[in-house]
Amino acid sequence: MTSAATPVRFGDGAMSSQLHRRTRRREAEEEERTRGPAAAQTPGAAMLRSMQAAGNYAVQQAARAATPQTETRTTRTPIEARIRRAAPSEPVREAAPAGRLDSGRGHEHHPEEELVKIEEAQALPEETPAGPPAGGGAASASAPAGASPEQSAGGGEGAAPTAAPEQGAAPTAAPEQGAAGPASPEQAEGGAPRKISVPDIETPELAELAKCDAIANALGYTGSITRGGAQPTGFGVTRSFSCRLTGITITPFPGVFLVTATLEHPITWQVRSGTGPDGQIDISTAADPDITAANYAEVADDLTPDMSDLNGRPPRDKFWAENLTIRHEKVHADDDHKNGPLATAQAMAWLGTQTASSAADVNALLGRIPSRFASSLLAALSTEDGEKHAYGDGAPYYKARSDIIREWGAAGKYA
Repeated sequence: MTSAATPVRFGDGAMSSQLHRRTRRREAEEEERTRGPAAAQTPGAAMLRSMQAAGNYAVQQAARAATPQTETRTTRTPIEARIRRAAPSEPVREAAPAGRLDSGRGHEHHPEEELVKIEEAQALPEETPAGPPAGGGAASASAPAGASPEQSAGGGEGAAPTAAPEQGAAPTAAPEQGAAGPASPEQAEGGAPRKISVPDIETPELAELAKCDAIANALGYTGSITRGGAQPTGFGVTRSFSCRLTGITITPFPGVFLVTATLEHPITWQVRSGTGPDGQIDISTAADPDITAANYAEVADDLTPDMSDLNGRPPRDKFWAENLTIRHEKVHADDDHKNGPLATAQAMAWLGTQTASSAADVNALLGRIPSRFASSLLAALSTEDGEKHAYGDGAPYYKARSDIIREWGAAGKYA
């Protein structure tokens, strides 16, 4: 005579050992792997399952570590631009927005609005050639005190270019001096144009722009993705609008300045650890010990993706999933990393439409590249579209976890 099987419940004495907890956790993870992407029953379901398995393993490894895990990818592209010579122009001081933030309903952040305010508050002078619509605000750079424009290494904020070219021989007339007088500061000893190296250019303000939860010529691009930075105000944040120009050289030629440099694009993402922004409890799998017979339904509801809200943002009022939030931020980082080269090309195209009368003027124009780059990144993928992509990517995994929790709860598997 056989007796009816008694459901095994989490929290029972028989399941309290470490071995059983690991067994249940593996069971929950396997359920999510096989049921998450498979819900769509598309030809790519097998691939999604394999990607999820790899992602879950990476998340587990990160969760076990005592300190945050860091990962970096870097690509470098050299750049070159030609700028026409013209009369001196005043440098323009510009700023720009922060990043993409994964936050709850009602706490969204919109970098686009920050860029609009910057453009209105710091409109370009009428005589300055206008750039393409993708442009935005930027910080200016100038020559160090006591240096002539062509000798300048440029860099400090707010300094106006000197009038040295107007007092001496015009840059284009320098070759005519020959051996009769001192060499022009733009010439090397043999009369060939002299390359002028200037300090790196970056805009610190751009490093804090966040997404709430990224020259015709040859400007090199190098992008990196790293976990780091300050704790987000929401669940997670990706800071991807900052950049800096390095290895800058300016070579004067008759009628044109040749500029070479590399644009570095450091992307950082960060996610809260353990507790959400409003005290939400982290649910790492369907076998999480914080799930009980009394709260499993509420946990499942909190993790169920709302497809009418940004293509799958879950409520997360009292419970959240740190490992799925990590996945969300990595989608943002990858999106802006992919769009970086195009944003760089657009910034360089704008630079190619400008004119300058000295190396100091050129350096001032280069100081406006960072915010042009940030504006192009937002134009390539708006805040709303970026969130829809990231939430849509995570929706099958949230759904799989919430479905398993409901089924296990209904089967009496939680104590």
